[in-house]
Amino acid sequence: MNVLRHACVLVGVLALTACDQEATTTPSGDAQASTSTEVAASATEVATVLPLNVMRSIPAEPADPIIGIEDVSFSTGIAGNFAMATIRYGGGCKPHEFKAYWDNSWIKTKPPGINLVIRHNANGDTCKAIKTTRVQIDLAEPLKLEGEFWLTVGDGTVVSERLEVVRP
Repeated sequence: MNVLRHACVLVGVLALTACDQEATTTPSGDAQASTSTEVAASATEVATVLPLNVMRSIPAEPADPIIGIEDVSFSTGIAGNFAMATIRYGGGCKPHEFKAYWDNSWIKTKPPGINLVIRHNANGDTCKAIKTTRVQIDLAEPLKLEGEFWLTVGDGTVVSERLEVVRP
């Protein structure tokens, strides 16, 4: 019985070791080894929560460039209702900050729409690596006013695809 148990443990360890050497491809097409813990960490990456600053006019500064706003989706849960987005930007040497703004204006369509503005502060980072961050923007304020609307997220030069939002 002990021999069988040890054999099962050995097979399990070998299987886990083989799973740790999962191959991935970099954007340049080069193969690269990654461990299962890295994959798991990226799959459970926590998004930065951005409160939605409601202001009459959107501040212009700081306004460092954003390369792209992608994967926009609506998330609802116990913590609230959020627009989720992946932001691509240049940097890599210093921490970057993001803020979300809405000027409280509605686009008169059926359903109505809003434009959310992201301001990016690179804190003087001049490094050139392409970085991504996942943000979630609190939609409590617009959802108090409208139960159904669409939105875009942009910075003045790049704009996300249109996202349909329906109050749960």
